[in-house]
Amino acid sequence: MFHRTSGIQILTLINTVKIKTEVCVLKLKSTFSNVCVMAVYRVPTQNFNLFLNRLDDILKTLYKVDTQIVICGHINIDYFTDNDKKTI
Repeated sequence: MFHRTSGIQILTLINTVKIKTEVCVLKLKSTFSNVCVMAVYRVPTQNFNLFLNRLDDILKTLYKVDTQIVICGHINIDYFTDNDKKTI
């Protein structure tokens, strides 16, 4: 955990075997803006709908009008095959 005066806080670290997802969220606060940076990893064999539901739950807990959310990481969607997951 970082010192409070640094303006950086680790909000959550999720490593769940059940849904095969890892998520780490950093909350960055300054006098000018608030940003949450979410790093996500999804195992390719994980059920995609379970992943989306969990991601939705996390986003709902992070959402605030004055906070920007940046999502980055590897969600393992194969863009070279035809599937409906590419449109998300």
